[in-house]
Amino acid sequence: MNVVGAWFGVETAYRKSLIAKNESALGGALKAKESRRAAATAVNSAE
Repeated sequence: MNVVGAWFGVETAYRKSLIAKNESALGGALKAKESRRAAATAVNSAE
């Protein structure tokens, strides 16, 4: 039996399920991160 392959398959399916269940929250977090990054870039380029 390929234990590593089975483990990887189950872990991948589990993570994809969690991502799908929390897609809206993750999208909001990504937008916030991109906003902070843009603000930091603006500050750094102003120097």
